[in-house]
Amino acid sequence: MRAKKLRPKAYLMLLCIYSLFLYSLFLSFAFIFYFYTFCYNPLAKYTPKPRENNEKQRF
Repeated sequence: MRAKKLRPKAYLMLLCIYSLFLYSLFLSFAFIFYFYTFCYNPLAKYTPKPRENNEKQRF
């Protein structure tokens, strides 16, 4: 059985759908990266806060 040849407009439509899909994928990855780098910090409660005074810290 021979495959039906698609019209040029169908190719354009498929290209549009594919590019939109890739764009949405990229946006979701960018949002996840942004969220995990700037908003979500699971170790924030365990990291020591910087000291208020300007004394030298002893180790």
